[in-house]
Amino acid sequence: MMLFNKKTICSIFAVLLLVSCESELIDQATFGTLTGTVLDEETQAPLENAKVSTSPSTSTVFTDATGAFTINDMPEGDYAIRAEYDGYLSGFEPATVTAGATYSLVIEMVDEDTNNVGPNRAALTAPADNASVFNTEVAFSWTSGKNDSDELSYDFELRNGATDEIIGRQNLADTTLTLDALVLGTQYFWQVTSSDGLNPSVISNVSSFKIEISEENRFLFVRSEDNNNTIISGGNQANAVEVNVTTKNSNTYAPAVSPERDRVAYIQTVGSNDQIFLMDSNGFSRTQLTTNVPTGSFRNQEIKLAWNNEGDKIYYPRFNKLYAVNSITKFSEAVYSADSDKMISKVDVNPVTGEIAMVITDADGYQGEIVVYNPVDLSETVVFSSTGGALGGLDYSIDGTTLLYTADITGEENAQHRKFDNRIFSLDMATLVSSEVNTGKEIGYNETDPFYSPNGAEILYVNRSNDDFGDALIYVVPIPTPGDTNALTRTQTFINGSEAVWY
Repeated sequence: MMLFNKKTICSIFAVLLLVSCESELIDQATFGTLTGTVLDEETQAPLENAKVSTSPSTSTVFTDATGAFTINDMPEGDYAIRAEYDGYLSGFEPATVTAGATYSLVIEMVDEDTNNVGPNRAALTAPADNASVFNTEVAFSWTSGKNDSDELSYDFELRNGATDEIIGRQNLADTTLTLDALVLGTQYFWQVTSSDGLNPSVISNVSSFKIEISEENRFLFVRSEDNNNTIISGGNQANAVEVNVTTKNSNTYAPAVSPERDRVAYIQTVGSNDQIFLMDSNGFSRTQLTTNVPTGSFRNQEIKLAWNNEGDKIYYPRFNKLYAVNSITKFSEAVYSADSDKMISKVDVNPVTGEIAMVITDADGYQGEIVVYNPVDLSETVVFSSTGGALGGLDYSIDGTTLLYTADITGEENAQHRKFDNRIFSLDMATLVSSEVNTGKEIGYNETDPFYSPNGAEILYVNRSNDDFGDALIYVVPIPTPGDTNALTRTQTFINGSEAVWY
């Protein structure tokens, strides 16, 4: 057993005491204290419960009711002190902690709305300013004007230059917008207001554009959408550059082009009546011609209008009477009367003689005849009599020697006026002999609305399933060579349309 003498014990105690004193001196020599206050920069009010942290990381503390905080036992060194408070931008201050000392600082925090930057003015990119737009459906776009992290919203405003009507869209999140059913021939003005919800809203410059018909558009046709008919202008390629000439919220049909091809007559529903309207070929200057003597037939959709060769009157049917409305005075007068139990539906004028061809049927639209009336000597001639089934069409060739019409060769007659095998025929006006225009029509389909091209080289017509489901397709075929009964080569021009005409 080892024995310790008194001298040895004293030596050990002295060593232990020295080590203890050195440890205490090291602690005191390497740590310091940080104190501070967090204030609102503008008001100098203390911010209670602000979060205070350090980088490099030591402790995270929160301020008291006076905005004060203390962090003890921080190793000496340089620090970035960060203060965070809801609704304020983060505040930073540098601090140098010295061993055994206390470092004090003040952090002034800025309300996040104070330094927030408002959005820039949006730049309107499409349509370009003063552009011509060849469509009544227009896609708008603009730059965001965003210059910080705030989310922007946009108010869009479009003004009709003719009526001052305003179309507005509010609180848009995107920088694009598409509107349809705009008015052909109208100058529009538009602008966009940008807002970040914090700063004053910023309004863009005003941009303008005009909706016009392309010079390449040579066709008018009718399209049925949402229980309304709309007159469409189209180009020479299938579905190219289609423009709504009339608006989708009105029911318009039966376009008829004037001899000079500078005006278009058409029918529009007004209240419970279908009236004659007139517009320029570009869709401008629309005016109502009839009021007290509207159109009428066994089915108004079967009506076809026609201009006189002088271009100052439009012929239209009203039940058993044929009327002419003056395009200038708007005066309507009866020019022909059929028997009281008859109905006039289709009308066309011989471009050479001025004679008027009419489809006249019974009240159900059957037992039809094609009657040619001479408005000079008041004579009339039945040039074709149906043996049963629907009769329609009517369009003279440019030299007036032939007349296109359609007939349902099945002879079927029904309350719905459904056609089962409707075909196109050409009537020789000298011999009154008819010949079929062989378009290669499929079984189960009908052909309607035949129309000669302005140069007399082609025929425009409509092809659709006889159950009236599916798209109505508009085709063009060349004029058949006399005596050639082979099927003609047809070219599809438009989808989902009827009553097509050249102009």
